[in-house]
Amino acid sequence: MEPLDWKGHSGNTGNSAVAPNRRMETVFEDVYWIALLITGEAAAANESILCASQLSAGAGGVFCDRLIRKARALTARSAVRTVHRLISTSASSHDVASSKRLDFKVLPDEEIRSLYQVNPREVSTELDPLSRSVLVLRGMQRASISECALLLAVPRRHIINAYSHAMLWWNCKREHVVRRALDAPIEGVL
Repeated sequence: MEPLDWKGHSGNTGNSAVAPNRRMETVFEDVYWIALLITGEAAAANESILCASQLSAGAGGVFCDRLIRKARALTARSAVRTVHRLISTSASSHDVASSKRLDFKVLPDEEIRSLYQVNPREVSTELDPLSRSVLVLRGMQRASISECALLLAVPRRHIINAYSHAMLWWNCKREHVVRRALDAPIEGVL
């Protein structure tokens, strides 16, 4: 598989006889972004997508909304397996709860769209592997705290503390994302 940038585009700019469907391209960008956010490395993200695509190979190629959600979930789970050792290691840093605790609600759709505007490489330098994983699984894919603990093989208290840490990070980061969007030039306006 050719290396990809964080938006899911390969360096190959050759003119293909079959142009990719924009919806499929968007889905691929989403799953690559999820995998890169969790793994923190392009090679591991590519490996996660490859494993997830092999798991969903029997789907027949019809990508309805449910199948797209499943592709995102499979990619996240594959990425978790790829970096599970790093997730387990980072769990110990969430043994003690922060004095700042937030509620544990999932992110609304609007905030998920905003989060996709953040470069996953930036996130991987600012959040540990457990916090990134819980941000995707709980915040974006709406898994319960118990489901996260089971999937990540980490005690619930670590999941709660890691999610609280990720939400504190997101509350600070969100302001920068919104400000950057407001400062961006509007297309067609000089």
